[in-house]
Amino acid sequence: MGGHPGWSAPPAPGSPGAEQILAERYARGEIDEEEYLRRLDILRVAPSGPGKS
Repeated sequence: MGGHPGWSAPPAPGSPGAEQILAERYARGEIDEEEYLRRLDILRVAPSGPGKS
């Protein structure tokens, strides 16, 4: 069987999944507005694959 029950790979950077998780963390108060906006910007400009600069 293998794998870890209940575990799945994280969404790719910049995907709607990553942005949704970030928005949920902001809504729960885990991060403030400044941190939310900074991380959102990073997600939206992140390279699309390994080895990209």
